[in-house]
Amino acid sequence: MMRRPSLRPPSRSPSRRQSMVKQAAHHNSLYTSSLVFGLATQKSRRRDITFDSNDFCDGKLRFYRTPRIVMDQLKTLMNRIFESRTEPESEYRKYNPKKCKILCQLLAQDIKKAAKGLYMRRYRIVTMVSIIPKLQQGVTCAMMFFQDPKMDLFSSHKYETPTYFILGTVYMIYKD
Repeated sequence: MMRRPSLRPPSRSPSRRQSMVKQAAHHNSLYTSSLVFGLATQKSRRRDITFDSNDFCDGKLRFYRTPRIVMDQLKTLMNRIFESRTEPESEYRKYNPKKCKILCQLLAQDIKKAAKGLYMRRYRIVTMVSIIPKLQQGVTCAMMFFQDPKMDLFSSHKYETPTYFILGTVYMIYKD
C-alpha cells in the first residue's frame, strides 16, 4: 500500500498563503478576520488550507479599525480642516453672511473627502456644517432620523474663532 502524503505543510517553513496573509497584515495594517475566512473558503488542489487559516484565528492579530478609532481620527481631521480654512490671514477671519455660506460648502466638501479617505466603504457619509456669529445668543442644532445605535456613527466638533463658531457634524450611516 502506498502512503498518502500529509495535507499539512512542514512546520518549519511557512506556506504561501500564510506569507501572503502576513504581508497583507504588515503592509495595509488593516487585518480582518474576513480575510482569513475568505481564504479558508477557497479550495486548493493539493491541500486544504483551513489548517493554515486556523493558525491566525486565535485572536492575537487585531489590526482592523474599529469605528471608535475612525471617529477619533475624523475629529482630528475636522480640526485641521477648520484651522486651515480659517487662518488669521484668510478672507474668512471675520463673520460675513455671504462668505460664510461659501465657507460652509467648502468645509462640508473637505470633511466629506477626508471621511471618504478613511475607507469606511459600507457607510453613507452625510456632513453638516453650521457657522454661527458670536452675538450672545443660544443655539440649538438638531437632526432627526432613524438611527441604528450599533451600526450608525456620528462625530461632532466645535471650532471657535474670535467672531463666530463653526459646528461640524459627520453622520456615517451603514448601507447594508
